[in-house]
Amino acid sequence: MTGLRRASFASASASSEPRVQRLLEETAEPRERLMAHPIYHSVSDLGDVQRFMAHHVFAVWDFMSLLKGLQAAVTCVGTPWRPVGDAAIRRFINEIVVEEESDEVSPGRFLSHFEFYLEAMAEAGADRGGIDSFLTTIEAGATVSDALAAPGVPPAAASFVRRTWGVIAGPRVHCAAASFAFARESIIPGMFEALVARLADRHPGRLDALLWYLRRHIEIDGEHHHDLAIRLASALAGDDDEKWAESTEAVRESLDARVALWDAVMASLQEAA
Repeated sequence: MTGLRRASFASASASSEPRVQRLLEETAEPRERLMAHPIYHSVSDLGDVQRFMAHHVFAVWDFMSLLKGLQAAVTCVGTPWRPVGDAAIRRFINEIVVEEESDEVSPGRFLSHFEFYLEAMAEAGADRGGIDSFLTTIEAGATVSDALAAPGVPPAAASFVRRTWGVIAGPRVHCAAASFAFARESIIPGMFEALVARLADRHPGRLDALLWYLRRHIEIDGEHHHDLAIRLASALAGDDDEKWAESTEAVRESLDARVALWDAVMASLQEAA
């Protein structure tokens, strides 16, 4: 994969904590808009769920690409092998990759979360035409940009993936780590809790796979992954003011992109009402 350059690690210094706080303060407005978005209380009937999933599946896919880009940047994934960077960071990234690529979704059964989400779409009766068309085009050798123009790909989902892919394909690994930490890992638990409660109440036994997926991410992203993701972002930015400024802007843009995706899903729900 082209894009993110291998990271040169400096230990997260004592100055990281106030810098993290500053980043959080400077990105508070888009984070608050995201957390207060009406989508979490608007997905009600099965048709709503189906439209939500047809868009959201692209965010599930590009999360994996962002993670694998970071893994390539902060660990050694080729030969000859050599130890790279901070061993705790390597452990964190590799743990996440194991869970995302090969989680135990039921006793003795292992799947990536993306593959499991596709099964959840089938259970819910969601339209997989867009994501299947996208993947088929990718497997035929097309670029991500070209594949996002495949038939059935929702325009808003394509815009969201283009934003993520710009981070992955760019040279600034600290921006990718910041987006991962502050616009993915840190927000997912709060983002999905209300949706899980609503869907579990309205569709008992009907959306078990989707609810498992959402609860699993609330669980794993709300535990030690959150703290280690912030450590990764802090270590990569170090004491460099310019890198912290770039990281802050990357987080702001990533949060804005998620809000835009949810806005589009809301519009599709309202059109179908």
